[in-house]
Amino acid sequence: MLRVAAISILIGAASPGLVLAQGPAKWDETLDVRFFSPATSQKQVSRAIKLSLADHEWRVEKETETSIYATFAADQLTWLKIVVSFDTSKASIAYVDGSGNNPAPEPRFRVWVANVAKEIPLNLRRIQILFD
Repeated sequence: MLRVAAISILIGAASPGLVLAQGPAKWDETLDVRFFSPATSQKQVSRAIKLSLADHEWRVEKETETSIYATFAADQLTWLKIVVSFDTSKASIAYVDGSGNNPAPEPRFRVWVANVAKEIPLNLRRIQILFD
């Protein structure tokens, strides 16, 4: 069974900021990241996601046409695995697995994922400016 966790984050064209959900995260939500403007290809989105993950020291484990699995290791005992699903207009980040015996992910999950989420639209925009 796939456990899914996330925080609601919306990055809109009108306001280029993050809005984090208040209170504890519910582990059946997804974190949605909307782009300032749609990408011209899924390859652009994939590159932006991988760049954002690399900027925050996540390791890409697996990649398909529409998703990227990544792991972040805060230390030898604390790690988090997510899946980033995407199309040309948005990405969604979901919790897959994490360290420890607790069924809920590590409490710092929100910060780790928010850092990546806020970078994806910015990196996509940079890619669009440089290569379009």
